[in-house]
Amino acid sequence: FVGSGSTLSVLEANTGKVRWSRQLDRSTTRFVEPVRRDDTLYAASDTELWELSLRNGNTIDRDSMGTLVNTSPLIVDNLAIFGTLAGELFAFQMDNDFKLWSYKFDGPIEQPAIQVSDEFIAAISQKGEIRTLETINAHSGMTAKIAGGTDTELLTDGIGLYIASLDQSLYAFDIVDGFRYWRIRSSDPITVQHTLHEGLLYASTRDKGLMCIDTATGDVLWNNPEIGGWVLSVVDDSELIVWSGFEMLAIDKDRGDIIARTPLKNISGVRTDNITDGNIYVITYEGSVAKFGRR
Repeated sequence: FVGSGSTLSVLEANTGKVRWSRQLDRSTTRFVEPVRRDDTLYAASDTELWELSLRNGNTIDRDSMGTLVNTSPLIVDNLAIFGTLAGELFAFQMDNDFKLWSYKFDGPIEQPAIQVSDEFIAAISQKGEIRTLETINAHSGMTAKIAGGTDTELLTDGIGLYIASLDQSLYAFDIVDGFRYWRIRSSDPITVQHTLHEGLLYASTRDKGLMCIDTATGDVLWNNPEIGGWVLSVVDDSELIVWSGFEMLAIDKDRGDIIARTPLKNISGVRTDNITDGNIYVITYEGSVAKFGRR
């Protein structure tokens, strides 16, 4: 967890015990959300990338990137891929500490790039330019254009690229040629994170509430206009655990009916460790962390 004052803390998941905590930089330095790969934690400030041992917090490497980054890194082999407010997507070669390639989009990049295949990554600008790029050299693959960017992470199942857009639409694009499989319109910008699970997309819009969508066809299998939120986990293949922003809900997976709900106040964020039967971690504004799991 990144707290105030550039303090990074690592907790043991089973007990909540703080394994280590350290202030990485000046208290005013802004850090994007860290990324873990195996036993290494990658924490990036505006201009520097830290590689830290997950076991003890020791610094493995610290590099200046020479650019103001705006997203968490996508780690692919020895590359850390970042987006910037200037519309630059670039790959930093961590072994030799240099910028391997850079690609210019038509607007700011505010969401991390994602890996869509062994060879390609995908990214979107806030002006709606969507591209896949070869990871090793940034050669362009598919390209598409929509009317706006996104406040949520891109999702892929290796076939489609799924976008919840600020242009009031949900999209599915082919990751190879950019063909638009389907589009679902909304009356307002879509700002809630969507979730993929076994051929189904769970998404929330202002007018339809929480929806269950067939990823292949775009058909809405059910929707519940009374609720909305981020589907965190699927429990026992029968219930969805949903965070609405002010309460946690258990939703019937097949019908969308509310099974149970409980209010949660003063919450600054939630995370899960697995989309299937995952544990839920809840963070409060006071800096406390709680773990919820299956009974």
